Amino acid sequence: MTFKEAVGAISIGHYRHFKGNEYEVIAIARHSETEEAFSRSGMH
Repeated sequence: MTFKEAVGAISIGHYRHFKGNEYEVIAIARHSETEEAFSRSGMH
């Protein structure tokens, strides 16, 4: 998945994991060396 595709697929907001925990995605970033997309999240 390219960074552009990841940004289109992942939205900043609140999510509930299928096991019940709630998470908040607060940023979407690109690794500077591999250009791999990843999200920054925390438990809500």
